[in-house]
Amino acid sequence: MKMRTVTFLMPAFIHQQLRLLVGPKKMGRFISQAVLERLSEEQKQLRQFYIKAEKDKTRKKVISEWSRIEAEHWHD
Repeated sequence: MKMRTVTFLMPAFIHQQLRLLVGPKKMGRFISQAVLERLSEEQKQLRQFYIKAEKDKTRKKVISEWSRIEAEHWHD
């Protein structure tokens, strides 16, 4: 797996808890795994929103109406 060096800030108390819990040499792996899990959750939620939006008939109607309005030629 290709790796990148990343620099970011975090609250000191979180850093201290990480050092105590996983140790300084394993912090990167721990943070990567936690972020990966969170990204997976966010992607699942986004997918659910897309599915719900696709089933929303009112939303489709409004989009259709706006598409027609945008297609009209506006003259001064």
